[in-house]
Amino acid sequence: MANFVDSAVLAGGAGGNADVQDNCLMVRPKTRFEAAIERGDAYAWIAATADIDANDTVLLIENNETARKLYIEQIAVSTNASGQMVVFGCSGSTPATIAGAAVTAVNLNRASGRAALATAYTDETGQDQQAGSYPTLYYAPYVLASTTLQIPVGGKIALAPDHCIGIDVTAEPTGCTATVWGWFE
Repeated sequence: MANFVDSAVLAGGAGGNADVQDNCLMVRPKTRFEAAIERGDAYAWIAATADIDANDTVLLIENNETARKLYIEQIAVSTNASGQMVVFGCSGSTPATIAGAAVTAVNLNRASGRAALATAYTDETGQDQQAGSYPTLYYAPYVLASTTLQIPVGGKIALAPDHCIGIDVTAEPTGCTATVWGWFE
């Protein structure tokens, strides 16, 4: 005769949990982003710039890894002037000289001391993708003044080594921010 348990939690050897409810095994795998946080391979780049000129790049991130890709998980943008925000890609050789105020990546695993192998700048002026009508355009939303737009990407943008992602603003705001979350794999 079998014994049944109404509800139980099973702990896996790797620290994962599985729940049993109504004789069904309930599992939730970790996302690649969550696993990267645990490994110390996930980062946030934050550009809080007070004044961006029209068509300047709010935030540009270049993947400096030699073998691993940089996957973008999410992007958040906000501005105090309504206008279009342009999310674009480029190769590292496209901007002759990446310039602007340096942005240091924040490791999302606070116990990890690993630094991101990426170069990032806010108020970036070294690339001119807008002059070429953004040949690698990922997304171009219109953002209302004093709102924040969250763009869930879920790893669908993968930057090979020596490739960039940038966020331009087409308006002339006096306050503009951008945050990019991503992981290396």
